[in-house]
Amino acid sequence: TATYVFTPVGDAYVSNAYPTTNYGTTGTLKAQSGSPITRSYLRFNVNGIVGTVTNATLKLYATSSSGTGYQVRNVTDNTWEENQITFNNAPASGPVITTSGGFSSSTWVSANLASLVTGAGIYNLAVTTASTANMSFRSRDATSNLPQLVIQTSVP
Repeated sequence: TATYVFTPVGDAYVSNAYPTTNYGTTGTLKAQSGSPITRSYLRFNVNGIVGTVTNATLKLYATSSSGTGYQVRNVTDNTWEENQITFNNAPASGPVITTSGGFSSSTWVSANLASLVTGAGIYNLAVTTASTANMSFRSRDATSNLPQLVIQTSVP
């Protein structure tokens, strides 16, 4: 097998508490259901992989704890931009693809994306939650522990 690690080419969070504010250059991604509603968007450019994808995992570094975990949804709209996305102009996301399960702060939290990531391409994801508690993760603008999409392939 071969393993590839991709970091986002764009990420941001949006919040209905400040629906016209852009959070694309902060070191944090967030998710919360309720008041306020926050969700995060990530874009990965998967290229240069060889073989058949056998596993794909989204890894986020948590800076908070959650008994519920985060949800991952597909975003088919590829037009959002990290430095322009707000709650008011954020693209719609699809149904929940997978969930992470509960986690502790200062740990890597994984979610299986094998059903979505099947080969090279641009993948836009929304990270949401059913929890009313705020959860936070490191973004690509943090100094360490950036989000990762880890892909494993079987090489012919």
